[in-house]
Amino acid sequence: MRDFDLRSPDPDPDNLSRLSIALDKLESRKVDVIHQGNGVPSYSQLAQDAIESELLGIPVRVCSLARLREMKREQNRTQDQLDLENLPED
Repeated sequence: MRDFDLRSPDPDPDNLSRLSIALDKLESRKVDVIHQGNGVPSYSQLAQDAIESELLGIPVRVCSLARLREMKREQNRTQDQLDLENLPED
């Protein structure tokens, strides 16, 4: 894994503290934490079709590939454009 974007579901201090602990475990990985932005759906919208997975032994929910593509197209940063070229079809 090269880098990833993270949508924080709740800016509550306890939640951000847990997020900080998890991010510390990633060490040198590049992480973009997004609270809100153009084309970024709410957490409840992303959760509707999220995929259950695991990251460093911790259960996580990951947005669907379709939602990821939508957000990448909307943000349209240079890295997003490169990511869209390299994302799998399904």
